[in-house]
Amino acid sequence: MLTSFLVVHLSEGRENNIGRKIEKLYHNLLFLTDGEDLMRDGGHFAGQPLIEAAHRLHQCRRRCWQRVLQLKQLNLSLCERITDSGLSCVSGLASLQHLNLRGCENITDDGLQDISALSQLQHLNLRWCEKVTDAGLGSLFLALSQLRYLNLNGCESLTNVNIIAVLPHLERLELGTHSQFSGDGFRDFPVELSHLQHLTLQLYRNITNATLRSLSQLMCLQYLDVSFSRDLSDAGLSALSTLLHLTHLELSHCDRITDAGITSIGALKQLKHLNLTRCSITGSCLNTFSRLVHLNLSICRSIHDADLSSASSVLSQLQHIDLSRGSITGSCLTSFPKVTHLNLSRCDNVTDASLSSITASQSHLQHVDLSHCVHVSGSTLCDILTLTHLILQQCTNISDVGLRAISELRQLQHLNLCGCENITDDGLSCLSTLSQLQHLNLSRCTRITDAGITSIAVRQLKDLNLAGCSITGSCLANFPRLTHLNLGGCQGVTDAELSNLMSMTISQRRGTPSLPVSLFTQEERYVSFCWLTVSAVQT
Repeated sequence: MLTSFLVVHLSEGRENNIGRKIEKLYHNLLFLTDGEDLMRDGGHFAGQPLIEAAHRLHQCRRRCWQRVLQLKQLNLSLCERITDSGLSCVSGLASLQHLNLRGCENITDDGLQDISALSQLQHLNLRWCEKVTDAGLGSLFLALSQLRYLNLNGCESLTNVNIIAVLPHLERLELGTHSQFSGDGFRDFPVELSHLQHLTLQLYRNITNATLRSLSQLMCLQYLDVSFSRDLSDAGLSALSTLLHLTHLELSHCDRITDAGITSIGALKQLKHLNLTRCSITGSCLNTFSRLVHLNLSICRSIHDADLSSASSVLSQLQHIDLSRGSITGSCLTSFPKVTHLNLSRCDNVTDASLSSITASQSHLQHVDLSHCVHVSGSTLCDILTLTHLILQQCTNISDVGLRAISELRQLQHLNLCGCENITDDGLSCLSTLSQLQHLNLSRCTRITDAGITSIAVRQLKDLNLAGCSITGSCLANFPRLTHLNLGGCQGVTDAELSNLMSMTISQRRGTPSLPVSLFTQEERYVSFCWLTVSAVQT
């Protein structure tokens, strides 16, 4: 039923003529001008006087029409066949506040003229609308004075950022990929965007130190993303020290940023999220950010354990820390007792010994990523009793001994053992004690057989990935709650076994019992690259 706050979502409707669907919704569908169809064949109005039927149709038509006109959200993202003519029927939706046209690549400036009639519009997404130009957007923005959110990522024909200056109420702006803006355009309009709180310029070309100096006038800014701006240096970064309300700063892959630049923004006392991925820094510049909760130091290979240890007294609020692809051993983490999410993936210096020191000091760890840590066996993980998520993908040194230690982690809900080729059925059987386990990835664990899968049979398991394992379908009968199953490359699965699997009843994700697996999508019962015939999947 239509309500006063109706959301229409027609995303990704590539196979249908979406433009015609909208027109029918807007112009034809609600205009039931003839009651004959309803009065035939036992319809709702059968047996009632024609005049009463016509009266009811008129009332129904009027109510539905009024409600369609009250649409507030319309999502047409990735509807590639929508054109300017399709948008013409949207112009009458005077109450529309949110319009998503992401990926509607056939929309031009002519279509934007129809959108300009939507004076109540607050949220507009034009990402990847490659044919709109400065002229069309300039006229549009003059009419949309209430706009709060604007996404122009991937609008390749845009060149002049000054056209945005006429949006005084704009709070969130996303520019970037492949746009042709000049960084100098930012000099002229920051004063007009006095309400801007969220600005994304990721992969934005020509962002320079001068650009940051102009952005420093956006005194309400709380979120700033200038990732991949490789022309930025410490001199430009220092200008951001005036943004005292900034809580989130993304500097990923800004290669020229060093310790001096990070130290220069130490006045940002509200900063809680800092991403310094692949910046040329050491840990000595982190001593001033006392409120940091999220810190990303991925690919910062000049940072060592001693650097982080020396900053630990200041970084006492850290909860999420990403040290992946770095040089540390992890021993420094004993000084960060509040950390709940830890990423040490691809840290070649992490060993069982360094993990042992972590497990002895951490009482809040919930998520740990050790993927591709080839020196980790897992034997020292048994003391992190608070763990709910553990990623050990491609930890080739993990063996059955490690699995026995992991079986002590009774709160574990998500376990990724992809590519751990040394584990066998004996070790896997230990995991049957993990009664909370819901997601298990055993893909490419080539020594696992039916016996190992049968031995775990965790009743709560919802997501099981066995891609590339040496199993048959007969081992899957004891997982009553499975909703996601990946058997890609399991060449031992036969037609008969798949047929039995399709008839097996499992719990739907929403909690409805006894739903046959055949009703789930191909994604949820992934069986690609199995030796099956067509007859096996005709259920």
